[in-house]
Amino acid sequence: MKLLQENRYSTAITCPYISSEKKFIQEYFFATNVTKSEYQSLLEASWRRFGIFYFRYACKNCNKCMPIRINLKNFNLTKSQKKVVKKNKNTKVIIRTLQPSMEIYKVYENHSLNKFNKKTNIQEFLETYYYKNDFALQSEYYIDDKLVAIGFLDKVNNALSSIYFAYNTDYSNYSLGTFSVIYESQYALSLNLDFYYLGYYIKENKSMKYKNNFKENQILDKKLNKWIKNNE
Repeated sequence: MKLLQENRYSTAITCPYISSEKKFIQEYFFATNVTKSEYQSLLEASWRRFGIFYFRYACKNCNKCMPIRINLKNFNLTKSQKKVVKKNKNTKVIIRTLQPSMEIYKVYENHSLNKFNKKTNIQEFLETYYYKNDFALQSEYYIDDKLVAIGFLDKVNNALSSIYFAYNTDYSNYSLGTFSVIYESQYALSLNLDFYYLGYYIKENKSMKYKNNFKENQILDKKLNKWIKNNE
């Protein structure tokens, strides 16, 4: 690993996920030439990344943001998740190394604008998702030969990690976010990997509720510094 900047802490801001009374702080650093083994250790210690920016939450007096992952050896679909799979029986998926295109950017642009009312630009998009390394992949989802969703993934020695997923909101009825977790988890299992990382989970945040629907999942207990079964 080549550190471009040592660990730092962000300025405290109003928490964007839960109570406005809470303050949000990140610990972060910038690095290149990170190996799979190094990044696996970072994932296990709750670190995430966008491009060369590595971060984890470091809010004082708050442990609401819990790193969450699926234990693939015990992963079983619920009745509703099986319905999502059936709904997407004709959805074609390709997983490969990073290959940017305007078609992919348009899907991301649509998702950002319609889901979050956020404008994007190509340079920022490429810097965030297309910094090439030994573990970065992309998943492409097609319906009737049209690209409708794109996922960004990291594959380390024992796990697959979801970095970000974006979809064309005209296809919201396909539940593509849920389908992507199912498909990518099964893909990881086919590679004999142990875990699928879903980022962070906050019980009080409705938009993150879906993450706890995937059983069996584990959370990182910060006090014990150990991954444990999530019994919520």
